[in-house]
Amino acid sequence: MKVTIVLRKDKQNKYGLSPLIIQISDGKDLARISTGITASPKDYDEKKQSLKSSYPNFAETNTKLTQIKFNISNAMWHYNEIINLTRFKPQSGTKTEIFKLIFEGFINNENMEALKEAIVTKFNNKKRPNQVYISRNIDVKKLAKIKDIVSKIGNDETDNEIDQILQLQSPIKSKEGIDKIKQKKLEDEFLDVWKKYEHYSTLKHRESTYSRIPNNLTKLQAFVKNKQIHLTFESMTEEFGMQFKNYLETIDYNYITKKKGQSEGTVHNIIKSVSTFMNWATKNKFHSNMDFKNWDTKKPTTDLFYLKEEQLVALKNMELKVGSSYDVSRDLFLFSCYTGMRYSDLENWNTSNIKDDVIRFKSVKTQKNCVVGISPVIQSILKKYTNNLPIHSNQKLNKNIKELLKKLDLDYEVQKKMRYGKNEQITEKHFSDVITFHSGRRTFINLMISKGVSIAHLSSMTGNTVNSLMVYYKNDASEIKRVIEGIQFVE
Repeated sequence: MKVTIVLRKDKQNKYGLSPLIIQISDGKDLARISTGITASPKDYDEKKQSLKSSYPNFAETNTKLTQIKFNISNAMWHYNEIINLTRFKPQSGTKTEIFKLIFEGFINNENMEALKEAIVTKFNNKKRPNQVYISRNIDVKKLAKIKDIVSKIGNDETDNEIDQILQLQSPIKSKEGIDKIKQKKLEDEFLDVWKKYEHYSTLKHRESTYSRIPNNLTKLQAFVKNKQIHLTFESMTEEFGMQFKNYLETIDYNYITKKKGQSEGTVHNIIKSVSTFMNWATKNKFHSNMDFKNWDTKKPTTDLFYLKEEQLVALKNMELKVGSSYDVSRDLFLFSCYTGMRYSDLENWNTSNIKDDVIRFKSVKTQKNCVVGISPVIQSILKKYTNNLPIHSNQKLNKNIKELLKKLDLDYEVQKKMRYGKNEQITEKHFSDVITFHSGRRTFINLMISKGVSIAHLSSMTGNTVNSLMVYYKNDASEIKRVIEGIQFVE
């Protein structure tokens, strides 16, 4: 059976748009489910099953399509579970109908086990007395005995025989044995849900996000092995979070420093990522343990480097060959410095982002709607490229930006602090070496604050919460002095 998202070119509305539908095919048998999305054939990539950048709000709609693909994947998992049942043979020509029922049941948050029971009863090819639904998580020994008599499945007496096997008590002789089997089952459940989350993340998130997830599981497994505890949802207590954090800070091997202990930022990212997984598993009703909510996921304060306005002006006025790699990199970096847009947002740039003389976009990272005014610098860049921004790889941009800053003699030494566990390490670095493309966002935030823009307005521009914006804001004594001097106090 094949499940795909298809644009029905044979049907069009009065605007020339065709509906995108989920098509389920099994030989000559066909079923369809509406996605609620319409598009022109020229705006749809059939191979990638996604909308092209020419489609209005393509990024937002593709996010919706990604969710639909994830739902299809989940429904297929449930579908395969009952199709692979030893005793379930679906009636001819009903597989597409079965999948459609499962998909719609999943979307409507129905009780999937009850729904699958009903499907087995309704669509089984052979009606037998005492029909039993055999779940895939059945005890291995019981399932083996059932498979031994599968060759006799056509005989009615085997129904009672199977039912008797299913009701047998497992040959466990001690409570210790029961506890070990229970723990193993709980550990397997945790790993099974983690695999589902990995698959979900590949559909929902960027590669830079989902590529770290397998490594986080490795860290968890190394931690529980070190502490000789079980990796289950029930073990995710407040104490677990504290011990896991301490393990990462003091015991986990750091392949960069070649010493034990990860940096404060790395520890935060791992803890935050595992917490995100736990939230996802809670939302999808895989567990009900909420103790992980007490984990310390507060982002640590770090040295954040950015360009001051006079440095931005010097960069803008550099004479570079028009259209060269340096010229494009300089323009894109300035665009970030004057809009706060991340690299991922610029990757999704579309001329439709310009509306009512402002730039409107949905942040790829936070999925928040952002609105930024068009400053003279941004206006000149948009005019230069006729509103169609070019794009370089992030690596190329970072390399070019560092070289441009060195040409501007912005390679003076700065101190960079790093914390490993309870130890703080201070290293001397060149300013040009600590600036990356993401520094453009920090530059924008600090520039706007220095111009007196309120934190509330800045939140609308960047999609950040007020609290998270304070992480970017570096307390500059000269700026604080300027702000105070600009206030008219009553004497």
